[in-house]
Amino acid sequence: MDWRWRPDRCGVLVETVSCEPSMTGVNFKIVGGPDVIGWPPFVEYAADLASAGVPVSVSARGKLGYVLDMMRLNDRLSSAASARDSQRLRSELAEALAAGLANLD
Repeated sequence: MDWRWRPDRCGVLVETVSCEPSMTGVNFKIVGGPDVIGWPPFVEYAADLASAGVPVSVSARGKLGYVLDMMRLNDRLSSAASARDSQRLRSELAEALAAGLANLD
């Protein structure tokens, strides 16, 4: 990852997380606005990880006092990631984030 991935620049904090006893995944914590979900390097990296079978999740702050905590994305991204369909990947990521945040109400 290069300088573009600084959270204050891209709006995404990338963190490794322990998912199972022997598996590490990647959580993308959205610290900017929801539009960062379509940032091309983010979309490509999430697709690469999902294609490789790495657990991928997203988390974000909702309205005051609510947090979307590590919603798993692999099932949602697998088809678009294997097809390398960046438009569909962006759409799936945006829909997943919107649905997760809407469920916080």
